[in-house]
Amino acid sequence: MKTAIVTIKGVAPYCASRFHNTPRLEKETPDAYEQRTWREKAHYDEDGIAFIPGKAFKFALATCARKLGLQVPGRGKKTYKDSFASGVLILENLSLKSMRDAVKCVAVHCDAKGIGTCKGGGGARVMRNFPIFHQWGGKLTVHIVDDLITEDVFAKHFTEAGKFVGVGQNRPENCGEHGRFEVQAIEWAK
Repeated sequence: MKTAIVTIKGVAPYCASRFHNTPRLEKETPDAYEQRTWREKAHYDEDGIAFIPGKAFKFALATCARKLGLQVPGRGKKTYKDSFASGVLILENLSLKSMRDAVKCVAVHCDAKGIGTCKGGGGARVMRNFPIFHQWGGKLTVHIVDDLITEDVFAKHFTEAGKFVGVGQNRPENCGEHGRFEVQAIEWAK
């Protein structure tokens, strides 16, 4: 097993879109509900500090491997897709260093059914509020248990995931621009 400490920096705002099941108040309008509960779309730790789940980066890596389709040398047509899907662990979250009450929001004109731009919803559109973080970044500890993933292959996939997949709502994978990041450094633990 290899362990990489990856330092990243957001190059576009991160916009959170966690599903929450906050009950509606009696006679509360959809707009009033949205205004009251938009902060719940971000993840928070026990101290009320917002974070990006580590699994968001794991999913970005797996998506990148599937889309890049780079072949494993000496393995015929085999790609790294399965290696990144099951051979990478990111167990810790990336702190956004922002308290729940200090979080800002952005209003987005969305498909009412939540269908992404790339899928061409075409239905009714409504305004939704999402927590947004303009400055973000930090260190992620990534455990690589699949020996097919070399240091160079890992670096390429993590870099491309930051550019073309991203994390959060309205990310490049879904025809958006939020959640893009750049890899500033990768340190390999001995």
